[in-house]
Amino acid sequence: MWKSKSLPSAALAALLCLGLPILAGGRLPAALAQVSVSFKEWPVPTKGSHPHDPLAAADGSLWYTGQMASTLGRLDPETGVFKEYRTNVPNSGPHGLVADQDGNIWFTASFAGYIGKLDPNTGAITEYRLPADARDPHTPVFDQAGNLWFTVIGANAIGRLVPKTGEIRIVHVPTKNALPYGIAVSSDGIPYFAEFGTNKLGTVDPTSFKLSENQAVARGLVCRLNQQLFTIKRNGVISLTRGAQHIGETLPRNSGRRIEFERLLILRRRLINA
Repeated sequence: MWKSKSLPSAALAALLCLGLPILAGGRLPAALAQVSVSFKEWPVPTKGSHPHDPLAAADGSLWYTGQMASTLGRLDPETGVFKEYRTNVPNSGPHGLVADQDGNIWFTASFAGYIGKLDPNTGAITEYRLPADARDPHTPVFDQAGNLWFTVIGANAIGRLVPKTGEIRIVHVPTKNALPYGIAVSSDGIPYFAEFGTNKLGTVDPTSFKLSENQAVARGLVCRLNQQLFTIKRNGVISLTRGAQHIGETLPRNSGRRIEFERLLILRRRLINA
């Protein structure tokens, strides 16, 4: 059992950022402490590639970006067989990836300022160059119309690529150093994004391209929730999670209200008082 007294406040904050559910007194739940977990690992073909952002495809395969080797990889979990695809542009730094309805794999080239599309059948990669003020695309997601939305973290922007025409549009986030990170699309086609550098969630109107920001969590929270993954439920509720731990929810943007779970408030108080 871990005791809070044996952990410096910085270490406790790190555990919370990893999503471990700490109870009062800094203890892990008994069920979690006693659970037995097994892992299966597959060494990737290119050493030092720093595999990133896994994607489970419809055919059961697993895709990933080899960010530091400028590769995309595909693993067949049943056979353990890998296939790697090297980008045409050296040192592209592929980061996030997503599949379209035809099975093409789209990725963000975070070191080279473009969006790439890989055709797994031919191995051909098509590059869509971004404007100079959108140098580091980060996380991609498709909307229901087949448009690709993406965050541009260092450039503080959100982008949209229309695959049918190649049209690219960029809108910058009003908050300085917001660092837009994760992005998801609601059931009504509205992109939501998490601001890694602040405590806000943002939305983009897909028609007008008007960008709005909403306060997401209480200020002063040491482990910023905008680092967490989030999903948008059918009823419009935005759910912030870290791994298997449910951290909090916020109601739809038009409601103007926010829910913070008791667990979140307890953790926040413990961090502030540590």
